[in-house]
Amino acid sequence: MEHIGGCLAQYINGEINLWLPTSSPMRDAGEIARFFGVEPDKVRLRVPYVGGGFGSKILVPSIHAAVFLSRKTGRPVRLIPSAEHSFRQNARHAEVFKAKVGVKSDGKLTALDVDLVIDTGAYTTGGATAAHNSVISAWGCYRIPHVRIRGGCVYTNKVPAGHTRATGKVQTTWGIECTVDSIARQLNIDPYEFRKKNVLLRGEFVAKGTPLMDTDYLDLMQQAVAGIAWDGRSNREPCDKTAATGSRWARGRGMALSLRHGSQGGGRAYAMATMDARGVVTIQHNAPEIGQGTHNLFSVIAARTLGLPQSQVRVRAPDTAVNLPFAGVSAQRTTMQMGNAVHNACEKLKQELFSLASQVKGGKPEDWRLIDGRLCCGEISFSIREIIGALGGNAVIKCVGYHSVPPTAKESAFSGMDHWAPSAAAIELEVNSETGELRVLRYSVIADAGKAIHYPSAKAQVDGGAVMGFGHALFEETIYQEGQFQNGDPFQYRLPVMTDIPEAFYSAMLEKEDGPGPFGSKGMSQTSIVTVAPAIGNAIYDALGVRVRSLPISPEKILRAMGKL
Repeated sequence: MEHIGGCLAQYINGEINLWLPTSSPMRDAGEIARFFGVEPDKVRLRVPYVGGGFGSKILVPSIHAAVFLSRKTGRPVRLIPSAEHSFRQNARHAEVFKAKVGVKSDGKLTALDVDLVIDTGAYTTGGATAAHNSVISAWGCYRIPHVRIRGGCVYTNKVPAGHTRATGKVQTTWGIECTVDSIARQLNIDPYEFRKKNVLLRGEFVAKGTPLMDTDYLDLMQQAVAGIAWDGRSNREPCDKTAATGSRWARGRGMALSLRHGSQGGGRAYAMATMDARGVVTIQHNAPEIGQGTHNLFSVIAARTLGLPQSQVRVRAPDTAVNLPFAGVSAQRTTMQMGNAVHNACEKLKQELFSLASQVKGGKPEDWRLIDGRLCCGEISFSIREIIGALGGNAVIKCVGYHSVPPTAKESAFSGMDHWAPSAAAIELEVNSETGELRVLRYSVIADAGKAIHYPSAKAQVDGGAVMGFGHALFEETIYQEGQFQNGDPFQYRLPVMTDIPEAFYSAMLEKEDGPGPFGSKGMSQTSIVTVAPAIGNAIYDALGVRVRSLPISPEKILRAMGKL
């Protein structure tokens, strides 16, 4: 959660050096080169181990200003932005979601017509991405034969909106999941059963230019409701509990599903694996660590691929000087694309070892194996030092691996997409019908990870995404009055704290090893953010029979929905 735009810039002898917290070092280096009119190889951008992403790892105008000042003064320039400045650098896109739905009396969805208005703030910045992501996610995870989605991206005199975690998906998941829940209740069908009837099943067609559905929503739903000890049935009866003040509390349960693309676009990703005579492997790449556990993930993949202990793997920080292109750690592409590139590099490294062993000790390359850090051929084995050391000096072997995004039709909004990344959530809460106060009692979220390569890191992504979702659902809001931004500082902008998260918090992952990433993994880092708000909104309806239609959900909005304000 560091401030946006901090950097260290040095312009000397026509060359630019930048130490910068960014999600896309190769892309940003290219933009800096174009802006200052220098050759791309004259820009070197390094990314240190920095804080979480949350939309802050972007190239902003003040960074260009730092480079300009360095060129002007001939001295390095360090830029330290304030929190107040950060609030005016980036925001999430506000959206209006309007839906018209066709449904049969038995609860089968037949048509959906959605109009979206997407507020991009003062400049384009992330407008195109937000509009694209919103349009391709506005019908959720449902089997609907007739769909029309229209989105308009508009300028307003507000803080520019950029790429913030789950760009465009937080808004549309709130819209479609509340809409589906409302339809089910109007038809007097339990929302759980309504979703079971309409949700996309494995192998079904999703949209033109996309892979078929590759998850099991029925399993996700069942695990999510079981996580709060619920059978999925609707219950609008208020609980018997009466607060000490005499206020009336009503209990409700709700659920929500999400569907977003896994990795998408990005072209080709490269990684390089180097092994020295000690058997120490070094991974070089350009995928910044911004809170996802990326570098640990690469070391796990390398160790598992090579059959070495993880302690023998070193992962370097991103540095564009090594010229290993990668589109950046966004769109849930890191595990899938860079993970596969690391896996490919290590597989090539292993084959290089076998070839060298056959030259040094005899036999065919295919006769050799790498077992517990030793090279084995039949009944004999050798240390890695014996094999690589035979080259003499400070010899190393190195290989470059890559992963290419599958080509798809350019006219498809889903071009370059290789899998789906779904989740399911369920919640139990209490609402005070006199004050609008809300208490979350239990929360459960399940993400389809395919295979969690490093389980603690993957689960932490699910947990952290849900916490962020609670912020969007209940607290985070930018307030404008008479055209002026009113709460742009950390003391007035409310973020969730630990006491806002229910003690009964359950998270897990569906693992069927059916993803296209290393060892059957899938992209899943943004799956748990988007389901919190609609689950809360649906549970409020279950408790009180009224619908809150905007975020964040506040006591005032609940009372207005009840007609008490």
